[in-house]
Amino acid sequence: MAASAVQTQYLGANVLVVLLLCVGAVLMAADRVRTELEHIASHDVLTGALNRRSILGFCVDEHERSLRYGSADSLVDPGGLGLAIVRSIVQMHDGSVQVESSATGTCFTLRLPVRD
Repeated sequence: MAASAVQTQYLGANVLVVLLLCVGAVLMAADRVRTELEHIASHDVLTGALNRRSILGFCVDEHERSLRYGSADSLVDPGGLGLAIVRSIVQMHDGSVQVESSATGTCFTLRLPVRD
């Protein structure tokens, strides 16, 4: 019994679909393995904390960011919104914010009322 043209096209389409599904599954598995290996390379196995290499990478990124923004505290306040957000939240709860700066550093004091 000879195969018709429709059967041949149907069979070819099925083979192509299965092939594409297999390629997709392999790509997804490769991405998952890459993600797991990156996590293992950047975290301590026992504690799950970041290791020295990843902390050093974050420090390098922060240094580059501080050079771009021109301030050493770009991680704390990259766009100038951090303190404004803190102030609005504290005011919303009827509290106060106090800032004291000296040569040794800056001290932020947040006072929030205790509610029963």
